[in-house]
Amino acid sequence: MPSDSHLFVDSLDLYMAQAGRHDLLTAEEEASLGKQLKAAQAVERGDSTIQLDSGQELSRIEANKLDTIKKLGRSAYDSLYVHNIRLVVHLAHTHKTESEDLSDVVQAGNIGLGRAVEKFEPAKGFRFTTYAAWWIRQAIQRGHPDNSMLEPVRFPAHFRQDAAKILSVLEKVDDGTLTKTEVTSRIAQQTGFSKEKIEETALRRWRFTHSHSLDEPIQSKFDASRNAPLADIVPDETTPAPEDVAMATSDKEDLHNRLRILSERDRTVISLRYGLLDGAPRTLQDIGNQLGLTREAIRQIEARSLDKMRQTYQVDRQQAS
Repeated sequence: MPSDSHLFVDSLDLYMAQAGRHDLLTAEEEASLGKQLKAAQAVERGDSTIQLDSGQELSRIEANKLDTIKKLGRSAYDSLYVHNIRLVVHLAHTHKTESEDLSDVVQAGNIGLGRAVEKFEPAKGFRFTTYAAWWIRQAIQRGHPDNSMLEPVRFPAHFRQDAAKILSVLEKVDDGTLTKTEVTSRIAQQTGFSKEKIEETALRRWRFTHSHSLDEPIQSKFDASRNAPLADIVPDETTPAPEDVAMATSDKEDLHNRLRILSERDRTVISLRYGLLDGAPRTLQDIGNQLGLTREAIRQIEARSLDKMRQTYQVDRQQAS
């Protein structure tokens, strides 16, 4: 009987095997699929006319044909994608660094491939493989590990570039004698960035670099030998505090006790009026229709019932004091 190791198939090996089943497309096939995809994108945008592969224009009122164009566009996207996965694998091998896992590089390249399919313009006469290679390489390069991997939040490549440019200029212009406004103005002059962008970039970078991982161990004040992850001591603001739960439970019990002094009909009116049954308050007219009473009758029952409940509350307070 084969061992588990023989039965196990690495997901990346399987992915590459599937990629090898699809041959690269010819220039004519790429152009045809690209035109189908562009026609579908035009339909999605709501263009008044659609340019078909044959050169014929199709009016948007022909809805059945528009559905066909959309389906052909989705099929064209899939074809352009799967027939170029081998290109992603090839470029991943070429541009992989020693510290990277090949599967991560392939995944980044796949993102670039998808972007290339979406933006492909067959009318410009370029081969799709030539066009897609640029997008794939860009995605792979942006996925390379760098110093930002040491931070809790990894910055996008363009953000890191802007922040590095701002910091480089800051080190040159800030001699300790300038105000914050003057420093910002000088950075804006040398970088071409607006003051708003400089301040926003600096603020975002400060927030991210001063963030902490929830898995970071925090030493206990009471036991130096005990470390707990930060997640264990950060309050969960989505969960009510125990004292709030206890207070709400007490108030709910008190409300139900006061409702018991009312008749069944009056209790129903108050419960429906204030949504005590399902959280959905009803109007006087809705309650009247449900109970077969007029809107004015329901209003009088509500007023009388609330007055009775208020009196019992005041009596209980006097007795308690």
